[in-house]
Amino acid sequence: MENDNLPIFTLSGRLGDTLLALPLFSWYYKTKGKKVVVALANFTFVEGMIEVLNMQECVEKAILSTYTPKYYYIGGQPYHWNPFEYGLDKYMEEAPYYNLGYKSKTDKYAPEFFAEEYGFGVDYDFTLNYGTIDNTYAGKRVKVDRWATPWLDKVDAVPLTEENSMIKNLQYAAGASEVLTVPTGFSILMALARLPMTYYQTRRRRDFYMTRCFKISGPIKRIFIHDGELPTS
Repeated sequence: MENDNLPIFTLSGRLGDTLLALPLFSWYYKTKGKKVVVALANFTFVEGMIEVLNMQECVEKAILSTYTPKYYYIGGQPYHWNPFEYGLDKYMEEAPYYNLGYKSKTDKYAPEFFAEEYGFGVDYDFTLNYGTIDNTYAGKRVKVDRWATPWLDKVDAVPLTEENSMIKNLQYAAGASEVLTVPTGFSILMALARLPMTYYQTRRRRDFYMTRCFKISGPIKRIFIHDGELPTS
């Protein structure tokens, strides 16, 4: 007999890997008729990630657990952990739970790779809900860079920084004339929202994000740069 409790999905990765679970959650909701509870490991910007998750129709609620991965190599590892041992309410203990993560390296689209471990599927029609467009930067270019090791310092565009929430930056981006970004979690956020972006990448890893992260996306204009050479336009 099927358990009537809402399913719990644990995630051990950071921003990008967490976002890439959403097409699986949407498939589960549409196929099984149940929203999902998401148990997150602790990582930088996790509060902003909780806001993003809680805005999606397929998510009942996102919960910050006390679990901390031992290392990040291919996502957070180990990714198999019991959410009831890391802060989830005891009343939920009858709920089934599933650990999403990377059992090995892969070149597959990440949602498909997560799903195959449990025989689940992917909703290729999924579009991330980000609320209302903010036209503060209408007619202007904006950029979301690698904040720790920026690539786009010399490029003339309005920077969207970590001082804003992820959702607010996405709303700004939706209202801008052009969005410049790089291989970061924000580019995955843009892709899942199906917003057009200009995407700077190195030739050394030319197809990594395209195959593993961007199967669901809006239009992407790719600009290749050389390792160690920062773009100026």
